[in-house]
Amino acid sequence: MAVDIDVWLERIGGFLSGAFGPRFAIGALIGLMDDITPFQCYEFVRDNKDLFPDLTEDDWRKIREFMQKARLQDIDIEQVRKQFKRRRPDLLQVIVNQPQGEVWLTNQITRLRVKLGIEPGS
Repeated sequence: MAVDIDVWLERIGGFLSGAFGPRFAIGALIGLMDDITPFQCYEFVRDNKDLFPDLTEDDWRKIREFMQKARLQDIDIEQVRKQFKRRRPDLLQVIVNQPQGEVWLTNQITRLRVKLGIEPGS
């Protein structure tokens, strides 16, 4: 899943502001998964793969800089689940129906928070 971060950031640029920041940030990041099929999601969970393996450190830097206006510290697992349910219920079903799915999703949120500079990495 190769994503052109510059194009993606340009596409979402006008929407990130104010009280909608955290919800929009989550939605935008879930939008990176638009091309992921349920079977690919199943493989991600089954094999414990990262959601965004193709993003470089430079891509993450660009995303961090772009999203500084959002209250990213507010991103939590329940908000992400709500966005998945709204935007990609097919992927949410795949995640919750696997024994390790909830742990995998929590780990992905933690990784996302670390990559975005919200919490310290290990």
